[in-house]
Amino acid sequence: MFKKQDFTYYIGWLTLAFLGISIISGVMLLYRYDPTTFETAQNSMFLIEDAYRYGWLIRSAHFYSSELFFIFLLIHTIWHVQIDDYVGKKYVYWFALAAILVVSFFEMFTGFVLRANNESDSASLIMQHIILSVPFFGQYIASLFYSQQYPSLYFYFYHISILPIILILLNYYHIKRMFTNFENTLIAFFVTVLLSALLPISAPFDIVSSAKRPIIWGPWFFWPIQESLIYIAPFIAGIILPFFGLLSFALLPTQKGHILKRLFLFGFVLYFMIFYIMIFRQ
Repeated sequence: MFKKQDFTYYIGWLTLAFLGISIISGVMLLYRYDPTTFETAQNSMFLIEDAYRYGWLIRSAHFYSSELFFIFLLIHTIWHVQIDDYVGKKYVYWFALAAILVVSFFEMFTGFVLRANNESDSASLIMQHIILSVPFFGQYIASLFYSQQYPSLYFYFYHISILPIILILLNYYHIKRMFTNFENTLIAFFVTVLLSALLPISAPFDIVSSAKRPIIWGPWFFWPIQESLIYIAPFIAGIILPFFGLLSFALLPTQKGHILKRLFLFGFVLYFMIFYIMIFRQ
């Protein structure tokens, strides 16, 4: 009989498998990408697509494996909460899972910015305004992420070095293993290759300048925050609300009853309600 705990670990191993494929394909793209300026970054994306053998396949594999990693990570996290897996767990262990969510979000976001098109550039600008909204320290924090020469240059550094290392260390602390089993790796590999071959992603494109109201689409996991900025102050929408959502998740092992669990699940449902509103409104 299939147990809830078995599903939790199975999804977790698939998540790790997609992460491994994303890292390997990212390393393969690393030597062909030039982040020096916006123009060189965009030109290198076109070269990867058109000039290098199987470049389009590797780029698509990196995209789909990264997307699936984050999707399975969200499923894995919500399932942990739903089956009350936090009961009896150490606070530090649960905090590590919350940290994985944060680091994965920024790893995915920096990857989106490195696509070097108008949408990625606009998403980077939105994030910069959110960071600058932090009282007292906003300007200093922004200087750690944004270069005056080319805003995405620092993003590239974090994307290929700092964030992956932190992510690997946190995952190792979470599951005490660096690699998943062969079965899950094989499943993740074939799913990634199939999607990459059937639905290859295109090279960077710009928003049509003649459009009366050009639509800026950030990465899908950023849409609820992006939509909230229309109605709520950047510091609240981009910093305070996500912080308290993650805090309610991280503190689950320390709470009595189900107040924090309900708060976290309500916030998660609300997050994706905004997500779907953005889709169907267009």
